[in-house]
Order: sequence, then C-alpha cells, then structure tokens
Amino acid sequence: MKAADEHKLERRLRRAQADARLVRVERSGIEDGHMDGRVLGVGPGLLVLRLIDDNVVANGFVVLRTVDITSLKVPAPYATFVEQVLQHRGGEQALPGRLPAPLSFESMVGYADKYWPLISLFTERSKPDVFNVGQVIGALDERRRVSIRPVEPDGRWSRKKSITIAMDKISRIDFGGLYEEALAIALGLAPKKTRTARKVSKRTRAR
Repeated sequence: MKAADEHKLERRLRRAQADARLVRVERSGIEDGHMDGRVLGVGPGLLVLRLIDDNVVANGFVVLRTVDITSLKVPAPYATFVEQVLQHRGGEQALPGRLPAPLSFESMVGYADKYWPLISLFTERSKPDVFNVGQVIGALDERRRVSIRPVEPDGRWSRKKSITIAMDKISRIDFGGLYEEALAIALGLAPKKTRTARKVSKRTRAR
C-alpha cells in the first residue's frame, strides 16, 4: 500500500472510530475472509479493533498493521442487525485503562500483558499458518524482541520454555478473546484485570 493510500485509510478509520461505526476489514494475500469490529485506536500504522465474530459476539481485541489492509467497508455489512443483537446481549466489553500512546506493537504487547494472562502473536508474512499463544515472560530487549512462554492447543504449557519473536516480524496481536480465555482457564490462570469491565453501548468511544 502506498503511503498516501495508507494515510487515507487511517483517516477513514478515525472517522469510523469517532462515529462508533462497525467496520469490515480484509487483508488479501495474508488471510482469506474478513474481520468485523469496532475501531478503538488508529495509528501510526496500526489499527486496534474490538472483534465481532460470525456469531455476533464481541470476541476480544486484535491489533493489525494498516499497511496490510486491502479493503475497508464502513459501515460493515449488516451493521444494523449486528448492532441490534449486540445491544440485546448487553453491549460490548470496554477496554480496561487507556490504550498506550503512541500505538505500537511494543506498547500493545505491554498493554495486553498488563490486563490479560495470555496473548496471541502472529508472524504471517513468514509463517502464514502459524501463530503463538503464550504468557509474556520477557520484556523487550535491545534487539526489539519479546519472549513468551508458549501454550499448546490443548491447554498445556509447551515443552519449550520460551519463544522469542522479533517485533518487526509481528503482523497481528490478539488478546482478550474466547480462545485465549479458554486456554487460560485450562491452565488455571487468573484474569489480570484490575477493575470490573463495564459494558458499553455503540456510542461509547474508546479513550
């Protein structure tokens, strides 16, 4: 994506955030399908999205590189229906605390680790079909790398004591979703949230 196109995309995302509108993003060439959600934070170069899954459930949060986004629809298809269902189900979970500023993968790893026991790290440009779920155990070092204690898909700690991933290899971060929650439950990990998350309506904006 050209720089001018990326800036235009980020302006559209910021408008969608200001209006609390649902959006649909696609990342052709990286993954099939799409993601629907609410914009919680934008830029520079990143999008933080509250993910709304195909069951019309608010299913955690995702951080994406805006340069990887190939299509943006505002509002998302069937937005009125989705809004109605979300409201009937009690709204959406608010983010605890404030998002870091400026946004970066480094700051978002720290933010997610502060409030959730597990995060998912994707390196899709080099390993498109693989991602790692784990507990952050090592702060960023001088080489801009993060270390996690990995979790197996069946909810056991991996035999590998740690995996170290360079920040410039990361293309996506997930946290606070039902999958990460399920693995944390299997491991007996308690939530890290320091306050009770409130429910928000579609008009509540992320700070």
